[in-house]
Amino acid sequence: MMTFKQAVQYASANTIVTSFPFTKAQFEQLQKLSLFAIHQASNNDEVHLMPAKMIYKVNEEFKLALMALLVTCSVLDYQRQGQETKEFFDAQIKIIQKNNAQKVIDFGIIRSDLLERFLIPEIVDDWITYRDVNGDGIHALMRKKTGFIGIKNYEKGGEPLYEFVRFYHKFMEQKQRKSERLMAQFQQEAVHSLANKMVEQQLLSGKDPDTILKSLMNDTKIKDVTQKIEHSEDPLLLEDNS
Repeated sequence: MMTFKQAVQYASANTIVTSFPFTKAQFEQLQKLSLFAIHQASNNDEVHLMPAKMIYKVNEEFKLALMALLVTCSVLDYQRQGQETKEFFDAQIKIIQKNNAQKVIDFGIIRSDLLERFLIPEIVDDWITYRDVNGDGIHALMRKKTGFIGIKNYEKGGEPLYEFVRFYHKFMEQKQRKSERLMAQFQQEAVHSLANKMVEQQLLSGKDPDTILKSLMNDTKIKDVTQKIEHSEDPLLLEDNS
């Protein structure tokens, strides 16, 4: 008979081997998800009654996390392939428990460019916040990401994986709209500042105010600056891809 303490020790001693060549930083995120899966299984009533189920429950939770992150990153990817659903990733990901010391994760035919990008530390941490058996689920995640503002038109509930994916899609959508509003405000302020500077310079040179106003309305410098701002990259949107 295996005790609960022994089951936790065996699960914690497992090393991870993958079919895809992840970087050291990516392996650190995998290890974080593995430790979180042990935390989840350690708080499972079935495991407390039957400690021998520990490894099974750990791998089940680990696989769910990998699927959630893959679906989320796929949905946010404009190159997303139509078949990249929960069912697809469920069929492709296989966690093979070789022995008490090692588990192998086979990612099947999942595209390599998605595997290279799905272990984003922020999203990993957000999944842990959302999924924690001792936490407050979607409410905790919403408070973490938006404070008490919430997200307009977001519907809570449903299957956990897709509830998380829907939240992230809405969250990124709201973040982009906010950045677009900030950029519009920046454009207005930049043009206003430029106009003030030009008026000040021309008044100091002794030009008539009416002449300055007529010239300002048709000045190509302001148009050029506006066009440059409109075609510049939004630093807030670049932040989303980090």
